[in-house]
Amino acid sequence: MGVSPLGKDSVWEINLAARVAWMSFLGDLTQSEIGKRLGLSPARVHRLILLAREKGLVRISIEGRPAECLDMEAELATRFGLRSCTVSPYLRETTTNEDIAIASVGQTAGQLLGQHLLMHSTRSIAVGTGRTMLAAVTAMPKVPRPDLAIYALNGSLADRLAINLYDVVTKFAERTGGKAYLLPIPYFARSADEEALYLEQPSVAAVRDAAARADIFISGVGALGADDGVLVTELLSNSEAERLAARGAVAEFAGRFLDESGGDVAQEVVFPLSVRTEPGSRSGPGPSPRFFALAAGKRKLSATLAVLRSGAASDLVVDETLAEVLSAAAR
Repeated sequence: MGVSPLGKDSVWEINLAARVAWMSFLGDLTQSEIGKRLGLSPARVHRLILLAREKGLVRISIEGRPAECLDMEAELATRFGLRSCTVSPYLRETTTNEDIAIASVGQTAGQLLGQHLLMHSTRSIAVGTGRTMLAAVTAMPKVPRPDLAIYALNGSLADRLAINLYDVVTKFAERTGGKAYLLPIPYFARSADEEALYLEQPSVAAVRDAAARADIFISGVGALGADDGVLVTELLSNSEAERLAARGAVAEFAGRFLDESGGDVAQEVVFPLSVRTEPGSRSGPGPSPRFFALAAGKRKLSATLAVLRSGAASDLVVDETLAEVLSAAAR
């Protein structure tokens, strides 16, 4: 059985990955045994198993978290007045590989979102962008919610109208069967006139108004000036990040730039302006909307503290390494 001429992501290859996954995880066969039965090398079988996990054909769910994580959750929730705090455990003993932290937070946040959609009467959700957000939605189990409306919290395009590789609205709709509403404008405007032009479009205004009334908001925490693969390389230039940092900005959260105290940095002086949706105020009975903040890695300490001090987030999901330094900083 040879390599598919269409590449590893072809239907043929994914179908083979699914067969290998069944034989491995449910048939309890070794990679060598699978290789002999299918005429594949053990290395090829290993790659197919990785492909099955990458494509969401295999999902691992672990119930419960270590007591140390639970203790930090209670401490951080009390200290910062959060409705909930969830700490995802170490996946590997490392403090330098941010991908490990993102995978951990993504897995935990994905399970949390799936449970929330199953157990609550949420009808609409507004979502941000970024690597941690993408990891969370990828890890989220499929929850049939055709009644769910998913709104982009920010502009869905990167600089110069390029596709934002970390936009998650469409993927969220794939996981739930809900209806996705994009904001077909850049994440940032380069001038006040440009921002006004975007926001006066009727279709943009309609999506922003609906998103502002969402039941749940979710966004990743960006560390300004950190090479996290999103904020600098995808949405901001290095010079723009440096100019914002020079004015005291340490964090980007759902299009807001925050200083260490959690206050908004005056973007009008620095540009670019973020084209974002502000959660609308609620009147009458019923709970206020929840705003989940996702952060991964120790490098996000200052940025996460800024978000917590701003009061913008009601719920927090972090990895154990970041929770430890947050806990120490809060004492």
